Amino acid sequence: MALFARLATLPGLPWDRTVLTLADERWVEPDDPASNEGLVRRTLAPALAQGARFVGLKSRGAVPVDGLAETELRLASVPRPFDLVLLGMGDDGHTASLFPGGEGLADALAGQGRLAASVVPAIPGPPRVTLTLPALLQAREIALLITGPSKRAVYDAALRPGPVEEFPVRGVLHQAAAPVTTWWAP
Repeated sequence: MALFARLATLPGLPWDRTVLTLADERWVEPDDPASNEGLVRRTLAPALAQGARFVGLKSRGAVPVDGLAETELRLASVPRPFDLVLLGMGDDGHTASLFPGGEGLADALAGQGRLAASVVPAIPGPPRVTLTLPALLQAREIALLITGPSKRAVYDAALRPGPVEEFPVRGVLHQAAAPVTTWWAP
């Protein structure tokens, strides 16, 4: 991701005082091409070399629900509120791995005092682990990055009132806990 590569080379950032984690992860090993952890480790390698600490979400469980306890322990070591939560949005209105129609969506939206939840998207692919909506909102700032006209149309629809389950990004857009800045590029 070009943003991470640029961020890794910005001068003067206090990487030695920075803790990085993910909003979500596919339940694959970090060396798998689909792994968000692998992407972050490759693109932010200069930051990690300067002392940034990375906390991954994938743990030893065979499936996310089996690894949630370990993932929760890891996340407990990440200071909160987060200084910044960086999110994207899919063409279906999902953010993190909060997918409309996904198995585990209700639990991930509610949080119930947990930081992470197991989800199975309604699209093909591996199961995932995601920060719960309440955990994502424990932030000083949320940046939502979207690209393309189709995502802009979904974003505009998500700005209108309606059920969060229809466009889970609404859970981020229609709340007062953390300020949200949206960045859109055509």
